[in-house]
Amino acid sequence: MQIFQDLAGYSLGAADNVRRYMSKKKIDKLAHERESFIHGDASRNINGCVANGISEEAANKLFDQMSEFAKYAFNKSHAATYAYNAYITGWLKCYYPAEFIAAALNWAPLEKISGLMYEAKHFGIKTDVPDINTAGTGFTVAGGDIIFGMKSVKSVGSSAAEILIERKNGKFKSFRDFFMRTNINKTATENLIKAGAFDCFCDNRQAMLAVSEEMKAAVKKVRDTKAMIDEAEEGTKAYDQAITKYDNAKRCLGEIVMPVSIPEDSNDRLKEEKKLLGTFVSKSPLEDYPDHEQLGVTPIDEAIDRCRIYGVIETLEKKQRKSDGKEMAFITLNDGTELLTVNVFTKNYEKYGSILEEGNVIILSGELREEKTEYLDEEGNPVIERKYFPETIELAEKKKKEYTLKVPSYAHFHLFKEDDFISRYGNENGNTLNIYDEALGEIRKATYTVSEEVKSLPNVI
Repeated sequence: MQIFQDLAGYSLGAADNVRRYMSKKKIDKLAHERESFIHGDASRNINGCVANGISEEAANKLFDQMSEFAKYAFNKSHAATYAYNAYITGWLKCYYPAEFIAAALNWAPLEKISGLMYEAKHFGIKTDVPDINTAGTGFTVAGGDIIFGMKSVKSVGSSAAEILIERKNGKFKSFRDFFMRTNINKTATENLIKAGAFDCFCDNRQAMLAVSEEMKAAVKKVRDTKAMIDEAEEGTKAYDQAITKYDNAKRCLGEIVMPVSIPEDSNDRLKEEKKLLGTFVSKSPLEDYPDHEQLGVTPIDEAIDRCRIYGVIETLEKKQRKSDGKEMAFITLNDGTELLTVNVFTKNYEKYGSILEEGNVIILSGELREEKTEYLDEEGNPVIERKYFPETIELAEKKKKEYTLKVPSYAHFHLFKEDDFISRYGNENGNTLNIYDEALGEIRKATYTVSEEVKSLPNVI
């Protein structure tokens, strides 16, 4: 680039264009630049080497050398800049990993978020759902954890900025306090609840959804009656009536009770969270299953050629083959390291379609292929997409849970109660049971396994 500028009179931008032509082997454009380099180009205000006292022979030879050099080398500015960038980002990731990954998440496309969350986990950094009192608009760090931004929640949009402005007056003290101090629309409020933004006030999201509209209406009545007081003249009948209505409105608001006994399905809760945030955050379905090593599968980010993989079905798109209407499916699979597209064509869909549902954890055997797409990268090369073509698919089995049954005396339990206990809770494919003898202060492992029903017993942990 400097040779083109100093010897032929190119501008910095024009010299950079020549560098691109060389690196991308654009022969026709290079041929035009040879003429401009030697003899100039008045339309671009380029003098050329000959006009600057350099012989045509020397200029041609120099152009040939540069073209040959460009086949294998980067210019120094490119190499130095990337080296500096690598050093700075490496230093930041080492000493400020939470802030570094949060910044990466703010720039990441949706398909990369899961992998970055997995990276954070390896650093011992927790990724949390948005919190109404600590979350920003984008990904932020609070207490060493990465917090999803409120704008990450679908349909929240400008409401996030309104919440942040009000929060400058102090954190929200309760679910009721939030309604008293803001005027967020119904959809945004409900989506924030489903995404976990109010978990700091109540862990039962269904309970909050059940009272949100009632609470919003009660708060509106409080505001309306307060406005009536402000408008009425003190000492008049209208003023006294407004005071009474205001007191009644406040009493009604105070009497709203959170129905925390409402049952909440943990799977439905996770599915709603994923729908609104784009991924599982508070808990991954994979946490209930053995890891890669225990299952003998390859992590997706390391997978090549023929391999066995597993993951949770994040998205499932069903289509019909045009020729005969038979169904096939295109899956986005997430194993915590990366997302991968899985193509299940008609023959395999007939076999395994019944187990393909969003949220299911599956194990697949097949082949991973790298295919060129119609899209080009910044160097003009086709973007490569990784796709997996399964031959077999099966549902993964959850990890066996381990329960501990506390008994006053194991000897007494063994002689008089264990047979009845086994007949009720024993399950040959069940979970490990430990028995804690309170009299001796020791634990012994049972010789049988039990069903998950035992977790409802008060003396089981």
